[in-house]
Amino acid sequence: YWIIAKSKQSEINGIFNIQLPLTQELRKVLEPWEIEKLKINGIEKIVRSVEFIIDFEKKVIIIFRGRDIITEELKRVLENVLATKIKELYLSYKALKEILEKYSLELRQAYFKYVNGFLFESYKGRFLERNEHFKSLLKEREKYLRVITIVPKIFPIINKQVTINGDKGTLKFSNGSEVSKIEVKRIIDLILKCI
Repeated sequence: YWIIAKSKQSEINGIFNIQLPLTQELRKVLEPWEIEKLKINGIEKIVRSVEFIIDFEKKVIIIFRGRDIITEELKRVLENVLATKIKELYLSYKALKEILEKYSLELRQAYFKYVNGFLFESYKGRFLERNEHFKSLLKEREKYLRVITIVPKIFPIINKQVTINGDKGTLKFSNGSEVSKIEVKRIIDLILKCI
């Protein structure tokens, strides 16, 4: 594999555009008819572009895509280049609760996980943090809290939901709105204050 890193103009220092040729991995992901269709059209290689931020000061790498083989390959390459072991971010129930209490305008969803992940319980609604039944439930089951969906209390994010998964260390933005990398960076900074 080869890697080409290009620095981009941005309001955040450290954004890189990484290109990884992942032909071999795509064969594992794509259906055989999809591969044949690409070959008929004369396409032999597919290059995927992945953007990420390396914040050396906070010792954090933010990858702007979901978890898949491409992310795993990028992680492996970065571990080799940086000569360090990269761990996924894990948020405890205490960190999730602190985010909820200090940095949330509204709680819209909460997942509780029991019995080593075999049983889930979810609660959805507007302003769950004001609901007396949910407040008492959170108090007695707080150590099982694993996922929250909030409207964050930071500017310029207004009425954008973000789901924070404590087990996977992932963020997911809702409401079909575009999210800038500076907004993602601010959410990560907020999370880092709580761990």
